[in-house]
Amino acid sequence: MGDMFLTRLRALVVCLLIFLVITLVPFIYKFSMMPSPRSSNALQLASLELDQATVKLLMKTEKRNVTNLKLPNCLEMPVWRQGISDWFDSRYTGTVAPVWTSHDKEISKKVLAWWLTLQGSKSTDMSSISDQIFKLIPDVNPYKVGDPDRCLRCAVVGNSGNLRDSGYGEFIDQHDYILRLNVAMTKGFEKDVGNRTTHRFMYPESFIEVTGETNFVLLAFKPLDIEWLISALTTGKIERTYMMVKKKIYVDPSKIQVFSPLFMHHIHTYWNEEHGRYPSTGMLGLVFALHICDVVNVFGYGATAQGNWDHYYAKPLSPGTPEKKSAFRKTGVHDGDFEADVIKKLEYINKIKVHRGSR
Repeated sequence: MGDMFLTRLRALVVCLLIFLVITLVPFIYKFSMMPSPRSSNALQLASLELDQATVKLLMKTEKRNVTNLKLPNCLEMPVWRQGISDWFDSRYTGTVAPVWTSHDKEISKKVLAWWLTLQGSKSTDMSSISDQIFKLIPDVNPYKVGDPDRCLRCAVVGNSGNLRDSGYGEFIDQHDYILRLNVAMTKGFEKDVGNRTTHRFMYPESFIEVTGETNFVLLAFKPLDIEWLISALTTGKIERTYMMVKKKIYVDPSKIQVFSPLFMHHIHTYWNEEHGRYPSTGMLGLVFALHICDVVNVFGYGATAQGNWDHYYAKPLSPGTPEKKSAFRKTGVHDGDFEADVIKKLEYINKIKVHRGSR
C-alpha cells in the first residue's frame, strides 16, 4: 500500500508540474515581451485620439540631465518598423521618395493642382523644369528606407526658444544627421544647439549659404522656386519671387537636393490630414527624417504657453511683455495645433523622442 501511495503521489506531482509549466510559461513569455506601459497604451489607441489628460502629461517639461543623454541603439526600435501602430503604418510610406528625381518628374494632375495653389502659381511645364534642374544637381535619391544593417541616428533641430539654456549642443552634435530649418544660426549658440549641420531645409526667400558637410534641401512651394534654383546656379536672372531673393548661390551642386512635391503632398494628405494650406517647414523636416533615419531625436519644437512660436536666436521677451501672434497662427497657412498633436502621437508610440528644453 505504501509503495502504491508514493507512486500515485509522484504521478500527481508530475501532472501538477506539467500543468504549471503549460500554464505559466506562455504567461511569463508574454509578460517578458510586453512593451513599456507607454508603448502598451499606444497599442491600445488604434485611432490615437489622445484625451486631454494625456496631452497635458506629454506636454509637461521633463527634468533634464543633459550629461546622461546617450544615443539609442537602433536595434531597439528603428523608426521604420511597422506593426506597432495602425495609425503610423497608414501614414508611413516607402514608395514616395522624399527627394525629387527625374523618376518622379511626372506629377499627377491632382498633386500639381494642389501644389500650384500653395503660393498662387500658374500652370507650368514641369517636364522642362525637371530636365534643366537634373543637369545641374544629382538625379538620384541617396536615401534607403528600412536597412536592418544600418544605424542612422538623426537630430531634427527646430528653432523654438525652448532651446535657450538647454545645454543640448554636445548631444546634438553626436548624431549622424543633423537637420536644421531655414536661417537658424548656430554661431554663438553652440552650447544649446550644437555646431554641426548635415541638412538645412530652406526655400528661396530664407536661403543662406551652406558649406562643408551641409546639404541644401530646397523646399519648393511653387515651380518658381525650382526655376530660381536653376537661375541661381547659372544665369542669376531671377532676383524676385514674392520678395527679393539671392540672384546667385555658391553651394556645391552635389550637396543640393529638392524636396519632392509628391512627398510634400503626401505629408499634407496623410500626416496633416489636409489641415492648413500646407505643412510647416518643421513638419516637413520631421517627416523627412522619419523616412531617411533609423532613430529620430527632436529638439527645439514647441510653441510658447500662449501657442505662439519664438526663436532661440531672437531676443527673448521681457517678463510681462505681451506676445505677438505668430504670423502663421494669424494667416492659417499652417495648422500648428494639429501638427503639434501629430508630434505628440509620434512620441507616444515611441517613434521619436522629443527633448523639450527649457520650457
